[in-house]
Amino acid sequence: MTLVRMSTRGRLTIPKKIRDKIGLKPGDRVTFIAKEGFLLMQPVQGDLKDQMGSADVEGQQDFEKIREETKKSRGKR
Repeated sequence: MTLVRMSTRGRLTIPKKIRDKIGLKPGDRVTFIAKEGFLLMQPVQGDLKDQMGSADVEGQQDFEKIREETKKSRGKR
């Protein structure tokens, strides 16, 4: 087990040994999933469509529609 301390800004440093083990490099993205008292961190590879099925949702999801709606809302900022 490896212990790290969170900074006052909420930042954590992932120890080099762990980064090397899972192949994380500077600029890589990760996702966090909180579940039953645990926090799971997983490297993100690809885009939103590649993540289909990785989150618990109700009913069928239309990722193309979600992607288009996200593009529109970002354009309004």
